[in-house]
Amino acid sequence: MRDYESKLVDSSRIIADLIVEDIGCDPDRFTEMMHLAFRDEYPLSMRAARVVSLVVENYPEVINGQLDTIIEMLPKLKIEGVRRGFLKVFAENMPELNEEQIGLLTDLAFTWLDDPKQAMAIRYYSIEILVCVCSKYPELKNELSAILEGLSREGSPGLKSRSLQVLNSFRKK
Repeated sequence: MRDYESKLVDSSRIIADLIVEDIGCDPDRFTEMMHLAFRDEYPLSMRAARVVSLVVENYPEVINGQLDTIIEMLPKLKIEGVRRGFLKVFAENMPELNEEQIGLLTDLAFTWLDDPKQAMAIRYYSIEILVCVCSKYPELKNELSAILEGLSREGSPGLKSRSLQVLNSFRKK
């Protein structure tokens, strides 16, 4: 144990970067940070999820052994910021997923995107994940387009804008 819990004393980028450097691409250290993020203890879990996101940004391969765990934990996370952090990982660094993982993540993303009670960032990252999935499974474009059509009329300004961008990109292809 590296006692990352005591190191996550605040949300500063300097501390996060030092911990990212310490974790590197070590799967055991990465797993330790994942466990802190999954504890659902605010603010510790938020800080840990941010570190996880930064580690994956720098060492994308480190997430491969944790994909099943992350996808399984996503709907159980109570802290919105932790969920957002993990969705950001998938949206910005989409790893190779097997069929079951893609199915589970796609279902979650569609559910959250279509739920007006979800935070805007959760819905935004759900769009990004679904756009990635649609590039591999174009048959899902119709379902995503239907939801985005509604968001382009009734969503927040940011969701309206992103919905229109995605819809326009679908029409061009």
